[in-house]
Amino acid sequence: MTTMYRVRWARIEAFEVLRTTEKQVVLPNPHRKGGEEREAKETEWYTWHETWEAAHARIVADAQKKVDNLRQQLERANGELSSAKGMKPPNAK
Repeated sequence: MTTMYRVRWARIEAFEVLRTTEKQVVLPNPHRKGGEEREAKETEWYTWHETWEAAHARIVADAQKKVDNLRQQLERANGELSSAKGMKPPNAK
């Protein structure tokens, strides 16, 4: 068995895994027939990593992406606000 790290909801959890494939992690599960449980290495809910450092880097990258997206939204909203403030009434004849 080897230790792998799962990132889920900005938390890092260590697990002992039986083996890995390119796209899956195989975990021990004594409550299931065969005693194994498979999980995808990456879903929209969690990701698996070989080291704690790699898991931590993923959390930092995800947080940075969120900040960058919010900054872009704020810049667009500020542009809309400037446009709205700069509006002039049409010339009435």
